[in-house]
Amino acid sequence: MNRGNRVAGAMGLASWRVRAGLDEYEFGRAASGAHLAVSAKTLTAGTNVTPLALSEVGVTDGAVAALWMFGPKSVAQSVSAPAESHYLGADIAFVDHRTRRLLVYQAKLATWNGVEFVLKSPVTLSQLRLLSASSVPLGGVNYDMSGRIALYQNHVHIGHWLPMTMANWRATALAGLTGAIASPKATRALGATYYKSVLSGSYPWSPCGVLDAPIPPRSTQPHAVPVKTVTPGSVTPWEFRFENWWADGLRTQRPRADSVPERDPGQTAAELREVLRLPEDQALFVTEL
Repeated sequence: MNRGNRVAGAMGLASWRVRAGLDEYEFGRAASGAHLAVSAKTLTAGTNVTPLALSEVGVTDGAVAALWMFGPKSVAQSVSAPAESHYLGADIAFVDHRTRRLLVYQAKLATWNGVEFVLKSPVTLSQLRLLSASSVPLGGVNYDMSGRIALYQNHVHIGHWLPMTMANWRATALAGLTGAIASPKATRALGATYYKSVLSGSYPWSPCGVLDAPIPPRSTQPHAVPVKTVTPGSVTPWEFRFENWWADGLRTQRPRADSVPERDPGQTAAELREVLRLPEDQALFVTEL
């Protein structure tokens, strides 16, 4: 088992964390008939509000916390900014230095209307141009880039990725984030355990709390429009998409272990934010393999 497998396992647990969080929000909203919202720095109560009232940044915080907590110790993590003042989404990036590749996600809350996923905030034309880049320079070296959309949702299971009787994994994902697991070492080992027992078996499945969606073709053409909805036929659980991306790199590109740079924590996140021209108040969560 390699680092990519362990990260994929941690991503599966992060998917549990997202789905559980959205389920809890909906349960609380249904029980109370109200929600809390922040507008112009004022805390207010409202009614009849969908899960899209949640902050995308807050959901991303929970997903990335699980990803980093359950992932292998041998990967580096960093964030480019402490918070996002405008609450308009966040980016998650995976960097494979050995094969000089970059996988970037624009994260969006989504709800299901019975036909398609409706995004809380659209993927803007500027974000689409960013995600459409084929390569970016990092440390003076060009890295191949793949841009995707990450959907946070809790209503749909896609294709064959149906949830079996795995409530223990949901509980485990939540326990890890509340300190209920014995030690950091045991917590980090859960990503590998999840990969072996859930993702690499004969019938792999996913809670589908985080889904991967491609950007539309011709997103940089003159008549391109912001993405407001995503069709179900185009999505895949993000842990499976990541594993395919990782495996493709190992198959098609010769690892360059001798050229893996020595970088300080936070250096990659700061540099990527600059080359991708992200706003200073937009968070970029980076996992380096």
